[in-house]
Amino acid sequence: MKNRLLIAFALMLISVLTLCSCVVIDIPDDFSSISGFIAGDDKYDAFVPVKEETIDSAVTSLEISWGANNVTFKTSSDDSVKIVQLASPEFDTSNCFNYELDDTELTIRDGRGTGFFKNWSSLKSSLRATNIEIYLPASPLNSLDVKSASAAVCADDLSAKTLDLDIASGSVDITGAIENIDADVASGNVELTVIGDCGSVSLDVASGSVTLSVSGICSVLDAEEASGSISVSADSINSIDFSCASGKFSCVANKADVVDADITSGSAELSFAAAPASIKAETTSGSIVFTLPADTGFTAKFDGASSGFKSDFAVKKEADMYICGDGANSYWFKAASGIVKLKIAD
Repeated sequence: MKNRLLIAFALMLISVLTLCSCVVIDIPDDFSSISGFIAGDDKYDAFVPVKEETIDSAVTSLEISWGANNVTFKTSSDDSVKIVQLASPEFDTSNCFNYELDDTELTIRDGRGTGFFKNWSSLKSSLRATNIEIYLPASPLNSLDVKSASAAVCADDLSAKTLDLDIASGSVDITGAIENIDADVASGNVELTVIGDCGSVSLDVASGSVTLSVSGICSVLDAEEASGSISVSADSINSIDFSCASGKFSCVANKADVVDADITSGSAELSFAAAPASIKAETTSGSIVFTLPADTGFTAKFDGASSGFKSDFAVKKEADMYICGDGANSYWFKAASGIVKLKIAD
């Protein structure tokens, strides 16, 4: 019995060695490690253009879907749209971007999105690093829609009426004149700087982070987060409506008219140079802190244990109402086991 097992093992070993001797794997010259190979070991500064397209007809809307590496928006020298893809000279050009122009709507797709695992040659070229640069006219787009898996998206002088972001785990750093923003962020890192006024802003964050800065007036801010973080600063915000499960929300503005906050177990800090006319805030086990000017007058109704409401302002309590100064502004707070606090600004 023992001899039979040894013979069987020997035959199996011979079969494996024979099979391996018949397999030839084309390893790329620049392969140094599994992690470096998949991430793309090529140096960006050694990249060369591997595909270029110029679109002379009018483009009012642009949608781009990109997997990894860099997506950069730049300003065109004329009214045309120019697309340049950069990669190492060995990049398989069959994996370059493709585009479609439907009337004035331009769609750009990452060519690496198909055929990843057909064979080793396709695999090694598909996962090689490649960047794309898009040159846009100075006139604003009606809409810019960016979908990214793990790319780094950058723009220094973007002009768009509507910016729509769908970010999985990449990063975004965009500055420009943007009228409306709709951002859906899973676990990426997004930084948005709006020059001038902004209309409607909608932020939906799972476990990523969003930093928004508006130099002018933001009409409507609607934010929702699970366990991520949102940080907002603006000259003034007409309306703020946000909900937070276990994440962190912060907002700094000279002025806000209406604030509606709903916190589960997260935390929120809001600071205003001028007191909002209306605040409605509710928390389960989280904390909400409002920093307001010393001359703020308000009438606040609080629903919850008295220990859940804290105020640096001198207030007069009447039943479940707290009155400060002229009592002009109307506030409503509710806390189950959380805390709502009003702080006086320094």
